[in-house]
Amino acid sequence: MAVFILLTALYTITTGRGSWARLSSWKLIAAAIGVSVLLFMLCAAVSPQHRDTGIYTPAPAPAHTAPAPKPKK
Repeated sequence: MAVFILLTALYTITTGRGSWARLSSWKLIAAAIGVSVLLFMLCAAVSPQHRDTGIYTPAPAPAHTAPAPKPKK
């Protein structure tokens, strides 16, 4: 919904003609853009976040490592 509102307002701004939503004044266009931004933010706030499901677990680190070889002189 927010995408359609934003695209309608941008169409009205770029073409200078009225759209199906009858956004005739700059105040209405600004209000439509503001509503679309608020809807984007609301949808982002209520959308499910990525959570670790525990399906992939990395291999454990080795208990000890071999000592590094000494450089030759």
